[in-house]
Amino acid sequence: MHNHLSSRRLRPGSWILTILFLAFIQPVLSQQRMITGVVTHSVTGEPLSGVSVDVTGTTVGTVTDETGRYILYVPEDTRILLFKLPGMQILEEPMDDRGIIDVVMGPDILGKDNEIVTAFGRIKKKKTLGYAIQDVFGEIISQSNEPNVVNALQGRVAGVQVTNADGGVASGARIIIRGLSSLTVESDNQPLFIVDGVPVSNEYSQPDQWGGMDYGNAIMDLNPADIENISVLKSANAAALYGSRALNGVVLVTTKTGKSPGQRGVGVTFESGWLWDRPLVIPAFQDKYGQGMVGQFAYVAGDYSGLNDGVDESWGPPLDYIVKGQDLLPGGKLSWTDTWWYGDIHQTAGKLLALPQWDSPYNPETGVRTPTPWVSHPDNVKNFFETGHRITQNLAFQGSADNGHFRLSYSNLDIKGTIPNTDLKKNTVSLNAGYNLSHRLKTGGSVIYISNRSNNIVQSGYTDGNPIYSIGQWFGRQVNMQNLHDLAGQTDPVTGYPMNWNHSYHSNPYWVVHHNTNSRNRDRIIGNLNLDYMFTNWLSLKVILGNDWYIEDRKERTAHWTIGDRQGAFWAGSYRRNELNATGAFTFNKSFGSDIHIAASLGGELNKYDYQYHSTSIADLIVPDLYAVSNAAVAAETGLEETHMELQSVYGSLDLGFRNFLYLDLTGRNDWSSTLPASDNSCFYPSVSLGFILTEVLPFQSVVLPFMKFRASYAEAGGLASPYQLQGIYERSESFDGSPVVTYSDIRPLHKLKPRHKKSIETGVEMKFMNNRLGMDATWYKENTINQIVDIRVSGQTGFNYQSVNAGELQSMGVELIVYATPVKTTYFSWGIMASWSCNENLVVELYEDMQYFNLYSGTWQAQIHARPGEEYGILWGYGIVRENQEKVYYDEDKTQLSHILYSGRPVITTEGLYIQSENRTDLGNVYPDWFGGVSNVFSFRNINASFLIDFRKGGVIYSVTDWFGHYSGVLEATAAVNDRGVNIRESVDDEGGIKVEGVYGYLDASGDVKFTDANGIDTGYPVDNQTYARAEQFYHDYWGKTELSVFNASFIKLRELSVGYTFSNIPILQRAGIRDINLSLLGRNLWIIYKNTPDIDPEMGIGAGNYVGIETNVIPSVRSMGFNVKVNF
Repeated sequence: MHNHLSSRRLRPGSWILTILFLAFIQPVLSQQRMITGVVTHSVTGEPLSGVSVDVTGTTVGTVTDETGRYILYVPEDTRILLFKLPGMQILEEPMDDRGIIDVVMGPDILGKDNEIVTAFGRIKKKKTLGYAIQDVFGEIISQSNEPNVVNALQGRVAGVQVTNADGGVASGARIIIRGLSSLTVESDNQPLFIVDGVPVSNEYSQPDQWGGMDYGNAIMDLNPADIENISVLKSANAAALYGSRALNGVVLVTTKTGKSPGQRGVGVTFESGWLWDRPLVIPAFQDKYGQGMVGQFAYVAGDYSGLNDGVDESWGPPLDYIVKGQDLLPGGKLSWTDTWWYGDIHQTAGKLLALPQWDSPYNPETGVRTPTPWVSHPDNVKNFFETGHRITQNLAFQGSADNGHFRLSYSNLDIKGTIPNTDLKKNTVSLNAGYNLSHRLKTGGSVIYISNRSNNIVQSGYTDGNPIYSIGQWFGRQVNMQNLHDLAGQTDPVTGYPMNWNHSYHSNPYWVVHHNTNSRNRDRIIGNLNLDYMFTNWLSLKVILGNDWYIEDRKERTAHWTIGDRQGAFWAGSYRRNELNATGAFTFNKSFGSDIHIAASLGGELNKYDYQYHSTSIADLIVPDLYAVSNAAVAAETGLEETHMELQSVYGSLDLGFRNFLYLDLTGRNDWSSTLPASDNSCFYPSVSLGFILTEVLPFQSVVLPFMKFRASYAEAGGLASPYQLQGIYERSESFDGSPVVTYSDIRPLHKLKPRHKKSIETGVEMKFMNNRLGMDATWYKENTINQIVDIRVSGQTGFNYQSVNAGELQSMGVELIVYATPVKTTYFSWGIMASWSCNENLVVELYEDMQYFNLYSGTWQAQIHARPGEEYGILWGYGIVRENQEKVYYDEDKTQLSHILYSGRPVITTEGLYIQSENRTDLGNVYPDWFGGVSNVFSFRNINASFLIDFRKGGVIYSVTDWFGHYSGVLEATAAVNDRGVNIRESVDDEGGIKVEGVYGYLDASGDVKFTDANGIDTGYPVDNQTYARAEQFYHDYWGKTELSVFNASFIKLRELSVGYTFSNIPILQRAGIRDINLSLLGRNLWIIYKNTPDIDPEMGIGAGNYVGIETNVIPSVRSMGFNVKVNF
């Protein structure tokens, strides 16, 4: 095209104007200078693109390119450059006559300098909020390389407690925000998860103490590399706009969109992470004595047909014992063990003791097993565990332009467990895109497809399906684990069962993991479409249609010859879940002058939930290892369950801002739920919050205290009632004579059901010091939840066993403190630190009428968890040991109804040297911590980056069944320790062996009062110190029933994460290959328990990741992970 402008000649007047302009502009140009530099990330060392670089107080500015470089012409009198990028701390850099200014920007860990995502995806400046919100950037989450995104939040968010179930490949994680809001353990106390505006499932299958499967929590389907940000709305004050679903707080997950400020075109990112796992804590076992009882053992068939060969304890003969001459009777037989089952077994003085064992050579003609050396295998349990791995591969394509953006990613996760033959494989495809159809209409959406596959996930709890049951607390300490592995597929010549060390109570653990497999396949799609129309620059409408759908199939197989089910069994279950959510809202956003700003919204929401489950189970397989309905010797049992719910809502909000120092937010939401009575199904949830920035109204600005804000809020939120509680339902029962049977529910329905309702108040203060180098955020809150839904026992004459009632009030009150600082910040080196501390008290204000306590959990060997009026929620109840001081606690003021007795002081000991069990259960402590928190540190030096995270918890108790049975069975190290006389406690008391514990002699009289005696049992009226040594086997067998002996303080300090990395950038050979940069980092997770009070177990482990906290039973050990990450940007 011909350029007319370039061909026109300047008129004489134009020449004059041009000369004058140049004459004027020349001095201006001469007063500018060029500044250049590179901006990099303090954690990853990568160059940062899209960083705004501005001269403060002017309109002069630019953005960094894809290599993090910038060039800027600034006035000569420029003093400070301002660097800004969403998700990073705002940085003010002095000029100091420099021409090259390279800066390092650190992540804004608290979001303290930037905007934050709030309810319904609304973006607000954090300084305007009247309530506490905290977020964690996706970069930190993906760096942790945790397959379950919930675990990546451990120690990073104040008021949020995350607990991992165990070290299994699919183990779930539990997240609790500011304590519990629901009274019963069956209720879900976890928050609502929202992904890109769509409510999604975080359902969890809770195993119990007797078994069950931990298939993980559903939110673990998300790919951490796809996450841009996670915002935690900690309370009803922040989450009130979600109404009936906001009872436990809300976690907002925002995925990456491909948008990149200041960058255009298509980019490619490849990430690869490799972590290797080993058990973090394995019990300390004794290796001095083998299987048996009272020092006696001889194996025939492992079923009590030999000498103590059916027992699964290790109170047998000494291991690695060199036979002495004085041990032998004439003929070479031992003088201290009886082996008449095999006739004369001759031992040789100076040789190792030899006994018939499960893997000894067997003579089919004589039916006798040849004695083999009775030796220890110190690492036999440790050798069962394999080195697991977690391999993650992520590939992402992202593009950004003026009118649109996209991001397409693929992720592959391959997990091999530390338990043999356990695995998980997950493939994820994610697409997020948006396009501006016009300057008024924008459209966008995202879709995530997840394929989650496991060929085997072992059972949890006290069951033969869990290999830890067989080797963790019952075991023969002489058992060779390698032989268990090698002989697992062979048949015992005597019993016909698979070869194993015991046939009375246990299956071979290798047989279990290879034959009794439990598989899970889940396909899931999470997606949304959204439209955003701008009527004017202050009025808009946004509509979002979202869906969370999955189909999951599970199969659980029990092979022939399995202990407890010799004929085999098979179960298959199929789950279908779909949640459709549609929301639309008008938004008004306008400033009136410089003093007043108003933002308002009015919208509605529709949520529909559909769920279907059907199952088939068969017993007594005809053909071993053929798992089909047609292979059952008896009729199959089938089950079918359907659930349908609908929630309709309208909501609105009004935000008022005045002169940048006063902010008032009002919200309201009304829900109509299908699970409530039709005549009374409307619930309203309001909130109000106020933020006041003191430093904005002061007549001066302080460098020491540049920012100080006070905030306060009040809100109400609710908890959805479960469906079908208004009327009784028919449930499928076991078949009778081959015919299906249904039974009517034994719970009498509550026809005037009300949902749980929470009222919450919160206050806080936020301060920043020393030019924002130091800051703190403190919050106090109090939340009361009423209308708890519980089932109480009623007379059978009513036709029911239970009655559903609205009863009880639960209060949660606590304090959260966040402190952040940048102790060191130079041109090339920076150090940032963030610490959080939280304490919460969950108080049971009241229960139903005169109910004295509500039993939250019962069943693990006399242990219970209670909720009692006037006491903290979650008290562990069990049988204690009697102590010298006692306090009787009564239910009533008249002291006529004894509740329990609290004992303190030294234990009361019998004249046999044994503890005395309390007559009734008593308070053994609260299972929830007194306080908890974390400290994270981030360092950077040029291209080197490093970080570490410390996680801690103070208080709370845990009951360890591993410890309880481990002592009872004689496998733990303490059961073969050396006493204060320097002799092994297994030796006879006459030979200076035995155990003497601290305490005083005494007993309980007929009234249950403590009476003191001397060593002969004669009453003294005063305490006499115990001097009696008890036989070790008798002492630890006496553990039975005494819960207190295995209750421990669950405090801990952990090195949760450590990372060190280096970024290779601006390297010509890489640039010629199209590689912008490469970051290589070494990573460790759960590296070190710095401090703990729980012997032999990780204090975080328990029965799954649900509400059964404070009790540990045969958990798969947590894992220590070490490896590396590689990230390549093209």
